[in-house]
Amino acid sequence: MLIEEAHSLESLCAGLQNIDIAVPGRGKGRENKHRERWTICRLVATLAANEQLRFPLSLDRRSPPHPDYLLSLNSSAIGVEVTEATYHDYSRCLDLLGSEYPLACLDVGLFVPARYDASGNRIPVPESVYRSQLEQNTLVSEGWSSPEPDWVRAIRASIDSKQARLLKYYQHASVTNWLAIKSNLPCEGIELKKAMNALCDELKSYWQEPRHFEQIFIERGDVIISISSRGWTRFEVNNLWEAANGTSELNA
Repeated sequence: MLIEEAHSLESLCAGLQNIDIAVPGRGKGRENKHRERWTICRLVATLAANEQLRFPLSLDRRSPPHPDYLLSLNSSAIGVEVTEATYHDYSRCLDLLGSEYPLACLDVGLFVPARYDASGNRIPVPESVYRSQLEQNTLVSEGWSSPEPDWVRAIRASIDSKQARLLKYYQHASVTNWLAIKSNLPCEGIELKKAMNALCDELKSYWQEPRHFEQIFIERGDVIISISSRGWTRFEVNNLWEAANGTSELNA
């Protein structure tokens, strides 16, 4: 159990600070459990600091097919599923950057704007293309602009993927379900308000489904965004670990 029982914000923060949320570098033993622990701990710390949680509070890691974490708040239970929004080819490129080409520059313009086939599926960038770019260590794309549509589509794809899991496995009506997404997409320079307004429009039909995640959280950099059927709210991340142990950001 990550947090046995916290009765106040102070005791919760003390317990969270004792959890090692450091994420190994790419090619150095990084696993999903590292990303998930990073995401859930920063989420709980941020929501608690903004008076979004009730005490006493406990946090436990669960095993499949249950949600990744069980967050107990006073007398209520919340299942929290954690995922990462990224492109597999972009992630592979970052792996190469970290392991084989540590001094190379990454040309993000190879991945945005994304290209889609007739069915609306994103067309991956061939590994030969981004490997060649890393080898040459030079920018080869024409750059990019207005990355918000690609970001919205990728976030929606992450939601849909976990929605299928929600419908298949999470049958306990007494448990509220949240989805926490770590955004690790090659969409630099998005206008957050523009992107979030587009995402909320995209999700209008989602909230009408009989079973859905009651709240969705997106961590992007030092910001966590809370989305529900009522709209969206932005919180600055309550980073308890930066001063304590110099934990690096999970941004690659």
